[in-house]
Amino acid sequence: MPTLKLLNLKAKLFEMAQDRDDTLVLEATKDEISQCFVEGFNEAIEQFKLVQPDIDKLVFDPFKSVIDGKIVDDK
Repeated sequence: MPTLKLLNLKAKLFEMAQDRDDTLVLEATKDEISQCFVEGFNEAIEQFKLVQPDIDKLVFDPFKSVIDGKIVDDK
């Protein structure tokens, strides 16, 4: 018959495996959300190109912010 210590270790191992699985699901979800954001941003830029073809699209970046009227890198 398993000892109490062995049962506790098995329970802890199961809990750690569950935590790992939850972490993997969370990371995959974050990656999917990021990909959707970038795809939406790129789609918006494509639409913008049709409306304002003379504007330099290289300055647009989904990972930049506007601070004091200037486009800057996010911190």
